[in-house]
Amino acid sequence: MQAPLRPRRRPDDAAAAAPATARSTLATSRPAGVALAFTVGLSFAAAAALYLATLAPTVTFEDSGELIAAAYGLGVPHEPGYPLWTMIAHLFTRLPIGNVAYRVNLMSALCTALAAALVAWTTLLVVDECVAGGLPRARGVGGRHGEVARAAGAPPTVASAWLPALTGSALWLAGGTAVAAGVLTATAATTWSQAIITEVYGLNAALVALLLLLTVVWTRAATPRARARLFYAVSFVLGLGLTAHDTFVVLLPTLALYGFVIERRLRPSWRQLAVGAGLFLAGLLPYLYLPLAASRHPVMSWGNAVTWTNFWRVVTRHQYVTSGHSGLGTTLAEFGTSVSLLAHQWVAALLALAVVGLVALACRQRALFWFALVYLVLTWPVITVIADFPTNTSDAFLNADDRALASVFYIPSYLLLALLIALGAWWLTTLALRRLGHHGGLAVALAVVIAVVPIGLAVARAPGITMHRYRFADAYIHNVLSVAAPHSLVMVDRDQFGFPLVYAQDVEGLRPDVVVLDQELLRRSWYLQDLARLHPELIAGSRAQVDAFLSAVRPFEAGQAYNGADIDKAYYGMIRSFVDRYERAGRDVYFTYAPDQRLVQGYAGESVVAALEARRNDPGKGRAAVAAWLTPLDLSQFDFAHLTDGTVPLDRNVLLIRDWYGRLLAARAQLLDRAGQTVPAARMEALARQFVTPGYSSGEQ
Repeated sequence: MQAPLRPRRRPDDAAAAAPATARSTLATSRPAGVALAFTVGLSFAAAAALYLATLAPTVTFEDSGELIAAAYGLGVPHEPGYPLWTMIAHLFTRLPIGNVAYRVNLMSALCTALAAALVAWTTLLVVDECVAGGLPRARGVGGRHGEVARAAGAPPTVASAWLPALTGSALWLAGGTAVAAGVLTATAATTWSQAIITEVYGLNAALVALLLLLTVVWTRAATPRARARLFYAVSFVLGLGLTAHDTFVVLLPTLALYGFVIERRLRPSWRQLAVGAGLFLAGLLPYLYLPLAASRHPVMSWGNAVTWTNFWRVVTRHQYVTSGHSGLGTTLAEFGTSVSLLAHQWVAALLALAVVGLVALACRQRALFWFALVYLVLTWPVITVIADFPTNTSDAFLNADDRALASVFYIPSYLLLALLIALGAWWLTTLALRRLGHHGGLAVALAVVIAVVPIGLAVARAPGITMHRYRFADAYIHNVLSVAAPHSLVMVDRDQFGFPLVYAQDVEGLRPDVVVLDQELLRRSWYLQDLARLHPELIAGSRAQVDAFLSAVRPFEAGQAYNGADIDKAYYGMIRSFVDRYERAGRDVYFTYAPDQRLVQGYAGESVVAALEARRNDPGKGRAAVAAWLTPLDLSQFDFAHLTDGTVPLDRNVLLIRDWYGRLLAARAQLLDRAGQTVPAARMEALARQFVTPGYSSGEQ
């Protein structure tokens, strides 16, 4: 007689049908929860400790000064405005610790440490998935996976998607692997360098890591309802991530391919798609900060995003859009640069383990393998094409500059590569344990080794990355402002050297009498509008020249046909008008770079060591005349600490500044020699020889 078929149990009824199994699953989840907390906590603590030990104590070059000023005054930094970062950073500026720059540097450190912890969590779950996919276990290594428990009738729970189901020595091995992934995430060279200064990439890394975690949990979710909730979370974070950094856009097709094509059981319904779209738009809400902040007219208001046109230009990085792509040859060279950057992130041999990690996914979790592959393609070669930073020009400094600019765009790819490297180490270890037939004790020991090795490598590498004694931007601020006469005009030409002065004036309140103009930003109408508000007398005195330039540049900004020669002529005429007006009023004008001759035709240049002063009168030929013409200076008033002693690592910006100082010192030495002051001339000439850096085009700074 045939037994009657038992009715199929609903998942919600499973707990009542199998109470003993449910209690067993609950008991198993407790050590898993403890292991998860320990793994994530240790990863965060290790990353935070490394960052705090190497954190810059104050403002640095590049975007640091401008970003801090925007956060401090709730303004708008450079395109695309970084609204989420700015609002969070403003909270850090209020911390009662250190100077304002240190507080925002601290935000970078904590955000990137959080990214490391989230990658560790993700790695723990990926290892758990690989075990569920049938990875062979060594004798005494392993425990029952949650899928096995669920097959026996255990109820699927929300926690089961977030917690590993491994137990015993297998959990130890997975935990060690996860810690390794977290530390590798934190200590990729580029990631580390951005985590110890004020930059936007720490927050971006944390959101990317959160998205990776949500994707894996989404994959593991046992019920349609849980999968729907995780789809909503993924949708919201995708939108929110775009307000942190626009490179988040490449993760949209990554997740779309994964959820709709690769892992079709995750495909949402039309209703869920509608809710997800709404949550994605909700994630974009921080963009509303940009027009609201700009309407307050803060000191730092890049792009003046008070109109729809200006808002859209800021969000779409209109200022950085080029006329076309550089071409296949340049793209291949840029991709070669990206490969060399990758080899620099960790000990190069570790990258072979990333390949092993991909093989492990291909063998045991095919869906996650395809996700990883698509993710790497979009965050590496595709980003290379989108970023399009030429790094193979004939100018060594520009190559180094573009190489550094390009490097930060690959941080999202380094997060997944760190996971894959750790996964590769885990795969090889597990296979070795299976072959050796050892018991759990060896697995635990190897778990500790896997976790400790990346920490040891990081400690060994720290002296070449640390910025805990990096005060070169502070010294630059001091040197420039110490030679600037009261109510003078200081011209800067590169963001990385203008932004420290922005920080000095707008945050620290130093030398408000000095007007600092960024020559490159003078090409933008919004910058001139800001100057009319902040320095009305400057613009009013050159109103005709400013209007002529605005009229010439208007078609270019509107995307219409324009005359480049007319723009150029009006642009230099406007700046020359600023210089002439200051000189006629008896106020000094300084250039922190070698100016175009169209700006200083008819002027004599006096090196004042930290800048070049434009002067109407010539020094003459006699010793007495030259001596009387020279501005009195003392070398002791300048801060040149650690520029030549090798005790603090010098980045490309410091090398450029040092070279600029060297050339100005040499020029000053010649003037002193003409004045018959041979002893100070010899001292300056000797110092100049130490400072000049061959291959750096500081003459074009």
